[in-house]
Amino acid sequence: MRFFIIPKRMFKKQSDVENIKQRFYKKKSFVIIVSVLFVAVAVLGFILYRVNRVPSVSYCEGVGKFRLEAYNKEDREKFFEQFSYAAEEVAVEEIIIPCDSLQFEEYNNLQKSQGFDLMPYCGKQAEMYTLKLSKEAESEIQLFGVLIVYKGRVVAAHITDFVYPACVKALTE
Repeated sequence: MRFFIIPKRMFKKQSDVENIKQRFYKKKSFVIIVSVLFVAVAVLGFILYRVNRVPSVSYCEGVGKFRLEAYNKEDREKFFEQFSYAAEEVAVEEIIIPCDSLQFEEYNNLQKSQGFDLMPYCGKQAEMYTLKLSKEAESEIQLFGVLIVYKGRVVAAHITDFVYPACVKALTE
């Protein structure tokens, strides 16, 4: 199969023509290999991006869509405003999200009922923020909101009173 025609009279020897053809095919092979590698790297990058992507919104019955940004203190306090709470941040702690216990399964079931799922974050390092909550209808017991944040997004949240035995409740209770 010939891709180009080289007039034989331009060259003194047949070997000159063969050398040019060989160089052309080497360049063509190089371009094909580089193109295939580029496409493979692009596909791999896209897959890794999709796997590590943290959503920016979630949905919960009774509340609807709610935002998950938690890059700074204001974002974390605004998160609880979506659930009619005024919040004030009081503590932060670095944690590793566990995934191999019955307690984790129970906690994750609570999170799934709110539109979260901790399974993709098992074993990953995250921050746990505790916020003091208040509502218009004040109760006798002080409530606290707990956020688990991974890469600036809320991946789990609950409300507790920290009274023994601490009661972990969904955001909408």
